[in-house]
Amino acid sequence: METLQRNANRGSISTGYDIDNSLKCQANSGNEWFYRNNPTTGNKRTFTFSFWLKRTQLDSYEADQYLMSQGSNARFHFAGHTLRFMFDGNSTELEAAGRLRDIAAWYHIVLAIDTTQATNTNRVKAYVNGEDYPFNNSDWPSQNQESSWMSGTDMYFNTRDGDGSYDNSGYWAEVAVVDGQQLAPTEFGEYNDDGVWVPKDLSDITFGNEGFWWNFSDASNLGADSSGNSNTATFNNLTTADLATDTPTNNFATINPLFKYPPSQEIRQGATQVTRTSGSGLNKTFFSTIGVSSG
Repeated sequence: METLQRNANRGSISTGYDIDNSLKCQANSGNEWFYRNNPTTGNKRTFTFSFWLKRTQLDSYEADQYLMSQGSNARFHFAGHTLRFMFDGNSTELEAAGRLRDIAAWYHIVLAIDTTQATNTNRVKAYVNGEDYPFNNSDWPSQNQESSWMSGTDMYFNTRDGDGSYDNSGYWAEVAVVDGQQLAPTEFGEYNDDGVWVPKDLSDITFGNEGFWWNFSDASNLGADSSGNSNTATFNNLTTADLATDTPTNNFATINPLFKYPPSQEIRQGATQVTRTSGSGLNKTFFSTIGVSSG
């Protein structure tokens, strides 16, 4: 997946549609996640997920770092830095080969589902930075199969089932769920003149009754739904203090977790802080994700 790395959004790029805020989440003791509480059942055959994610920690506290879940049979998470998607139980679990390990970049991830399609490979489509992200197995859902996604159970982000396990450390921006449509990534982003995938304004999207668009733009109403549906977000251990200005259009340098630091020192808070967890003294040298030559 070399092209995914090349086209990842690694710079501060004004696109005409600038994203002001992201949501910073910390795994492990942070237990920080957000979710759609007590939704009404939507279209369980046809839907689209879209969000921007910047990873700040590749080594998980648990085996996998979860992106989304909705009940025990609907899961979307990292597995060895690839993406694994469970449509409805283990018999419909798809895994890709491409690894997403660029901790300096913002990734745009889209999952577009439509099980009414006759061709099985068209029923679940994944895209990263506007490009196809192919799965390497064939556990496709059957035609017209209904999913555990878009059901009446809580839909979680950044954790598995809201149980405080398998959390992810990173930044989230422009989280969107579209009910009743399988959309292309070009509805959410586009390539600029330099060939970099950048975000688009989502105001023209029809989100469907159970869809939502969380852009974290209003500090006074952090969970506001900008789709017009009032399908607001609920937060666990997240407040306005977790709003960040590190976004897909204003990418910041953060502490690089790929270097070997003393095990007693933990990178936290969106890779902007180091905490000593035991012993005394603090390593005084840390490396950045983005190099500079002047300024």
